[in-house]
Amino acid sequence: MNCKPPFYSAEDLAQIVGTPLKDGTKPMPTDEQKKIIESPVDEPAVVVAGAGSGKTAVIAQRVLWLVANRYVAKDRILALTFTRKAVGELAKRINGFISAFEAYEAAKGRPCERGEDSERDPLDALFGPTVQTYNSYASALVSEYGLSIGIEDGTTIIDDAEAIQEFGSLVDQAADADIPAGKSRATVIKDALHLASQIDEHLKTSDEVVEYLDESLADAVSSDNLTEHAKAVRRKRIPKEEKEALAARLETLAAEAAGMRTLSPEFIDRAVAAVQEAGASELIESLLRKKQYAVLAGRWKDHKGETGRMQFSDQVASAYKIMTADEQARREERGRWDIILLDEYQDTSDSQFKLLQTLFAGKAVTAVGDYRQSIYGWRGASAGSLRDFPEKFRFNGQPAQEYSLSISFRNAQLILDAANAVSAKLTAISATSAKQLEHKSRAAKGTQAVPEPDEASSGTVTICTTSGSTDIQYGLDQYRDLALWMKERTGTRAVLVRARKSIGPIADALRTADVPYAIVGSRGSLDNPYTADAVAALASAVDITASTEVMRLLSGPQAALGAKDIRALNRFCRLRSEGLEEDAVPTLIECIDEFADDATSADLAEQAGLSAVAISRLQSLARRLRAVRRSASSPVDALRAAIRVFNLDLDIEALPNSEPHRRAIDSLKAMAQNYGAQHPSATAADFLAWLTVAEESEALEAAAEEADPDSVQIMTIHASKGLEFSAVAIPDNTVGDLPTLPRSTKAWLAGAELPYPLRGDSQHLVDLDTTRQNLSTAKDMKELFAGSLGEQIKADHEAEERRLAYVAVTRAETHLWLGASAMTSRTKPNTPSPFLEEIAEALGREVALPEAADPSARPTTSVVWPPVVAEQTCRQRVELIAEYRSASGTELRDLESMPDIGGLARSAQAFLEPEPHSAPAELSRLSTTALVDFLGDREEFDRQRTRPMPQEPSSAAALGTEFHAWVENRFGQSSLLELDDYTPRRLGDRDKARLEQLKKRFEASEFAERTPAAVELPFELKVGPKVISGKIDAVFDTGTVLEVVDWKTGSAPYSEREMADRAIQLSMYAHAVARMPQFAGREVSAAFYFLGSDTVVRFAAAGADSSERTLLSWEQLEAAVSG
Repeated sequence: MNCKPPFYSAEDLAQIVGTPLKDGTKPMPTDEQKKIIESPVDEPAVVVAGAGSGKTAVIAQRVLWLVANRYVAKDRILALTFTRKAVGELAKRINGFISAFEAYEAAKGRPCERGEDSERDPLDALFGPTVQTYNSYASALVSEYGLSIGIEDGTTIIDDAEAIQEFGSLVDQAADADIPAGKSRATVIKDALHLASQIDEHLKTSDEVVEYLDESLADAVSSDNLTEHAKAVRRKRIPKEEKEALAARLETLAAEAAGMRTLSPEFIDRAVAAVQEAGASELIESLLRKKQYAVLAGRWKDHKGETGRMQFSDQVASAYKIMTADEQARREERGRWDIILLDEYQDTSDSQFKLLQTLFAGKAVTAVGDYRQSIYGWRGASAGSLRDFPEKFRFNGQPAQEYSLSISFRNAQLILDAANAVSAKLTAISATSAKQLEHKSRAAKGTQAVPEPDEASSGTVTICTTSGSTDIQYGLDQYRDLALWMKERTGTRAVLVRARKSIGPIADALRTADVPYAIVGSRGSLDNPYTADAVAALASAVDITASTEVMRLLSGPQAALGAKDIRALNRFCRLRSEGLEEDAVPTLIECIDEFADDATSADLAEQAGLSAVAISRLQSLARRLRAVRRSASSPVDALRAAIRVFNLDLDIEALPNSEPHRRAIDSLKAMAQNYGAQHPSATAADFLAWLTVAEESEALEAAAEEADPDSVQIMTIHASKGLEFSAVAIPDNTVGDLPTLPRSTKAWLAGAELPYPLRGDSQHLVDLDTTRQNLSTAKDMKELFAGSLGEQIKADHEAEERRLAYVAVTRAETHLWLGASAMTSRTKPNTPSPFLEEIAEALGREVALPEAADPSARPTTSVVWPPVVAEQTCRQRVELIAEYRSASGTELRDLESMPDIGGLARSAQAFLEPEPHSAPAELSRLSTTALVDFLGDREEFDRQRTRPMPQEPSSAAALGTEFHAWVENRFGQSSLLELDDYTPRRLGDRDKARLEQLKKRFEASEFAERTPAAVELPFELKVGPKVISGKIDAVFDTGTVLEVVDWKTGSAPYSEREMADRAIQLSMYAHAVARMPQFAGREVSAAFYFLGSDTVVRFAAAGADSSERTLLSWEQLEAAVSG
């Protein structure tokens, strides 16, 4: 390259190609910009470019300076960035500068002062710098040189949708043992494809992953670890015989392992199976699941090779393979470029870095990026790419030169102060790159100008803290304040959210304030509850493993099963599975399908304790799912069937404000239509898998520029990167929202992540190597993750969230609004985000969330009932009623057979021809609590059934529920899933203190040291004409008799009559226990433990010769219930 002194300076070129300002002058480069533009031609460099610092302009000016001074030919410059949009913007800026400069030269004549004899090559004008995305460049390398490693010209590039469809076929063909248990088809596809992508991104093979996992499994079943597993089993609360058998088997294997120098694969398989059966190692379960995904990833790689398919992630890995295997190709490509410019370098993956290093190390490579804006780690961005650049691209034995762009031309001063406060704790590349952003008023050469005191220069930062109370019009007080603030702003506006769950409520608040808005990205439609129901219905119909989706239907309005009936359905599934081989065990959806036939499994349903109402609703659900299943042809037809069969369209039309929900459903149908049109052979299951992957990767995000610029744009922070707005609102600045809490504290052991030791950037990640760290037992894992490793995981997560907050704040040009509520949907009051507190401190303010009100004392919303209806609306309703009343019953009955409106016709018929009022029908089923009410005051009991009145929430009931849950957990009877999912309900401060007193009293009682034979034991018992159901708090085996104990958080009753009434409940419990197979033939006594007064009231077994209170005999119980 030509290394003569430059003829044109950066200022000269700015004067030639710059756009005049309002005062007629042209903007000159700052000192920082000039250093970069005029940096040494042949040396590599890294530029840390802060948000809004004009990096695109600087890159373009650097290219112009090199071309104008004849240091390099235009066609020997390569610039890479990430998105097509960025490619367009950078290419436009570069080509615009060069064209303006060439026009200037043509007008002025060639400058002879440089003493150059040769004229410019006429063909030079036909070629310009190459500007591409990183993936497009890799694709070009594969196309040009791929034959050297056997990649044919006809290789087809497939997108995510095609990959999901083809990979889904591999999953469908796999044996059950190759698929992780308990995962839906869509989840398996998503997770396995994610791991496959990670393997490519880090230039590994599936065989290497399997080898690492096998080595980890071998370590987990070493002799010492098997001994620890046996000890863990002996501590489990399971039947003694089963416990001894499992522990003995593990001890035998431990002894066998002790005599082996190297564990054989056959032994490892036996030992792993034994540990699995004992349920003694969470680590082994995680490793096995990841191994299944790795094997699937390997099959996927083989399939693509055999069928001539390639994904985008394959392109970079293949390009790297070519350049490391073919020296001639590498030399030819390396010699093609003199200047290489790498934009947004902080987002490059490990494979991209290694490809670029292989090709261009030692050349004039300039990387431009910002470690503070590295927010795409979950998409594969390497954790330390920008930080590693100076060392990885050394020149003449020295690290690459570092530069900074620290002057923001976007943000007002107060917003810069906020951004600097958030980013202060982020780790910089070096002291050189640790500069904070400065206002553009400091850009004047050699000056330290103070920003003008006008609003445009200083900007505004509004911090809004609210109590979290409900607003009858706006939903939440925080979103009300946001909407009203946004209404007063002009120019471009945006609301940036961390979690999509906030989008719907914010959109509603803006609509109420009459502020136009647009949700950026089609993904917004999936946040709507009706589209979520549609997806759940479709998934439940076409995927028998979609347990999460069908649970939405079971617990939501589509089936509306209560917790008791859901537990009973779980028992039904267990009973249905008894005696079956593992591969024949039906899934939850298969069990539900059996209810489509009235007589099927009726005995099992009754044995499981399903109520008559639940059985009826399950029958309806099963038949509707079958109807959708029969219609599941193309994705859009299946989706339409789900919407129609589940009446979602009718439900939406019945809403007062149906428009946003209708738009969401229409958007979802359009997505299905487009997907089917692009992939004609795709099934509904393929569409669902694509939705699952797209949700994870935010592939459904639409380009921001498609939104109406006059509307407030609502989007995620991730989607906002690269954009800027006059006014930005960021709600929910509380711990758990921004920053979020880590999804998992198990690092790569969770999900489908590639083991960190196999990643190319492992030096920047937590040290978790299962081949050398002893994590065999649950205790080992708990100690490791509770210590320094867990703290590092949390710190890394907070740094990611801090970078997100920095990106969000720096999107605002002039006005920034930050909101936080003291109380949201959590059980405890919120804590302000540390980022919000740091911003407030930097601005000289204080953040104090209003004191969260005691939930039991939170103000309620008053409404008028019945609602006041406008006169015109009344007239319309009267006319409609008269019109419909004129229709005969025969006409309505004629409509009942029509599929679309039959249900509506039947409802109308029932309304117009109501049955005559009569006494409530006799109940055949009662809970024990209802039985006590039934026997106590029959008239009041019937009145409540006939006309139930809403009851005010009872703090005593909530306290009782909390205490019972605590006792159940204390005795270790909750499943692991229940323990993980258990979240205490909201209690007021007084009830919280009361709960602690009850816990202490229980710990000091006789029951604390006793081991129960059962806790929270459900039962159903036929007594006379009625079936009584309930749940027994605890059963203790005293050695001579079984004692049923019922915890009461209140005090013992004073009257004997009240105690006698309560004895009916205990008697029912005792007879239920006596009739259970596991307790058959045992004498059963009972007791109340009233913790309020620390009193134990005991009842001897029925018929016992005792001076104590005695339980009712079976005959007495029958007489009481029947009478």
